[in-house]
Amino acid sequence: MKPIALVIFIALMLPLSVLGQPTGQVQGTVQLPTSLPAGGAEVWLSGVGDGIGHPQHPHFRATTGPAGQFGFPWVPPGVYTVAAAQPMGGHASSLIEVLARQTTNVSLTPHRCDSVFTPDSMTSVELVGTAIVVQSQPPHQRTSYFLDVDNDNVPDYRLAFGPPWYEPPSGAERPQDGGEITIVGGFLTYGDPPMVIVFQINGLLWRDPRTGGHGGHGGNAPYSYMECAGHSASSNAAAQASPLLFEVRGEVDFPTCLPPPVNPPGVFLFRPEMSDRHIYLNLGTDWEGIPGGFEPVDIVGGLVPGTPGVEPWVIVYEVGGEFVREPGDTTNLVPLGSAVEDELPTVPVSHLTAANYPNPFNPATTIEYSIPVAGTVDLKVFDITGREMSTLVNGYHHAGTYRVAWDGSDAPSGVYLYRVNVGGMSCAGRMVLLK
Repeated sequence: MKPIALVIFIALMLPLSVLGQPTGQVQGTVQLPTSLPAGGAEVWLSGVGDGIGHPQHPHFRATTGPAGQFGFPWVPPGVYTVAAAQPMGGHASSLIEVLARQTTNVSLTPHRCDSVFTPDSMTSVELVGTAIVVQSQPPHQRTSYFLDVDNDNVPDYRLAFGPPWYEPPSGAERPQDGGEITIVGGFLTYGDPPMVIVFQINGLLWRDPRTGGHGGHGGNAPYSYMECAGHSASSNAAAQASPLLFEVRGEVDFPTCLPPPVNPPGVFLFRPEMSDRHIYLNLGTDWEGIPGGFEPVDIVGGLVPGTPGVEPWVIVYEVGGEFVREPGDTTNLVPLGSAVEDELPTVPVSHLTAANYPNPFNPATTIEYSIPVAGTVDLKVFDITGREMSTLVNGYHHAGTYRVAWDGSDAPSGVYLYRVNVGGMSCAGRMVLLK
């Protein structure tokens, strides 16, 4: 065979064999329910167990092109789970069989899980690999479980087993570090590694995906956020039901005064895109920083529907692909209602804070500010160019929490700023007037 012909022959055969072992190919597309291509979606290809043990198949990962296309060459023959995920687009998965010297074609259409999908609608996947168990350090001690599907000691998936007290009636147990396990579960988030809610482990039922709402409460075990947070569930009827899985894109709309970021710490007012109603993000008191600042960010969490006149709450699991907590983990969560109490706090405050509500507003809003020391308080409103619009407060205050209203009836729609000064401290916030 001539050298040029030999090179062409080798190039054609490479996708079908690696080091003498016959392989196949996987190619496909990811498209949204609207039939538009899902460009930039993440796609995983993971081996499925055969009942004997670890399949020793590699773990493939790719990102779809602009037309939603993806491909995996040189795939050893076997059965695989192929799954796709796109933030705010949802998840999709399929079981496929790869044959030697053949191309397997697959089409995936992700769908979102949110409050309109009840009780459960997560995309189910089957995975096999080695358990990695990590114990975090005090004071926020947690046990985290991961799955390594290709024996490289790197977590490929985060496994969510629910609260540590949960024991399934099937007798299934949480895995030990280094144990070989088979998992059937549902995709929940989009981070790296993605989170999977466990439905089965080693063929035993862990949680029935057909019953109960999202929230990682485990099977049929009752779950009340208020009870887990140490508060009476009867004080908030909306909290008596399990949170619903919820995905939303938007931006934090709670004025930032550090430290702490808000009062109480760990709660942020969030405005979803294309919505004039806010939600409260509950990230817990051990969360540091503002989720995304004032830039749009994707949120995955458990929605606790609001009662009339009270904004709904979201217990946050992931912010912009960054892991926050597993469903059912109530460690350091802020009790529901603590940021929306009708009465002002009677305990002394330790930091200068300020917030306005509602936001956006028309035509009036209330600015609530807390000062840690007595002194002369100055509170002014400015337009987006820095031009002073109004002086709302200019006088001596004792330490405590106060409220003052601003009426924007004579101002045009737009973004306005307010600044509170006292004792050499300053705190500013942003508010939106919509007419």
